[in-house]
Amino acid sequence: QNVLYAKEATQEGFSPWFLAKHNWNEPVEKIEDMQGRCFMRYHDSGGDIAEFWLEPPEDFYSDWTGRIVFANSENGYVFLGECMPSEIRERIIDGKRISAEIKDELKEEVAQLKEQGITGALAVIQVGNDPASSVYVRNKKRACEYIGIDSLSYELPEETSQDELLALIDKLNKEEHVKGILVQLPLPEGIDEDAVIRAISPKKDVDGFHPENVGALMIGQKGYISCTPAGIIQLLKRSDIDIEGKHCVIVGRSNIVGKPMAILMLRENATVTVTHSKTRDLKEICKEADILIVAIGKERFITSEYVKEGAVVIDVGMHRDEANHLCGDVDFAD
Repeated sequence: QNVLYAKEATQEGFSPWFLAKHNWNEPVEKIEDMQGRCFMRYHDSGGDIAEFWLEPPEDFYSDWTGRIVFANSENGYVFLGECMPSEIRERIIDGKRISAEIKDELKEEVAQLKEQGITGALAVIQVGNDPASSVYVRNKKRACEYIGIDSLSYELPEETSQDELLALIDKLNKEEHVKGILVQLPLPEGIDEDAVIRAISPKKDVDGFHPENVGALMIGQKGYISCTPAGIIQLLKRSDIDIEGKHCVIVGRSNIVGKPMAILMLRENATVTVTHSKTRDLKEICKEADILIVAIGKERFITSEYVKEGAVVIDVGMHRDEANHLCGDVDFAD
């Protein structure tokens, strides 16, 4: 790997991409070039080191992109990494772009509803301080604020009892202004997740976990759909990835992702295989997938040995590794 300081970048064939507009101890949302054109985005705070995928403006190096790391130093910003051909870059599904696209569409819908006098709030309940849950809850708050709906956050201590949690859900069920209720899973030991899910009104169960909504999904009737599987369908469709007739392998059979994901892929006329911890020859089955969806909760479990050439891979996992960096169930670097 080459180490390039900002002042040396142009001598090595790189454009001057180093305009510091942020404090490295704060979350980095974007970096801009000298003309103010944004082409790098990052979603998480990382102290002194942050990691990005490079997306150059069209009039820069359109044929190349690179995996880069920036770090503070006495001499300037350090560039670490290698470039890769654009045909590889183009295979990366741009989740941030799709997310922004959906939120902009929702923002417009919310504005139209407000003109009709229709408003509402999303209530999010988190019990304890599970790191992944905290990331999800924080992102939900930001999304609500952006699209213009009220967000009610209930961050309860680890020792909260089941009765206290059920009482809060009952209260929110009765509040007319609250249109949706999310209880962030997993819950601490001693709390029955099934009882909590059933306590949420099916009409406010925007996670789609209530048995009524699960049943509606199974038989193709109207109801709330599990959020993560619904989001994956959007990722595929908005990336112009054809689902019909494809072999989709789902790694994981949870009620939250694996099972509803299988039903949604069947709705899109895919041929679906669901694998799990007892599946034999998992690697060989995964290598048959045109679309591989991984949700097993094991850090960097799926490597290139599980993926055939040209397959679409969706990584649902979210973990913090030993260096406190976000990573998934798929070994992306591999």
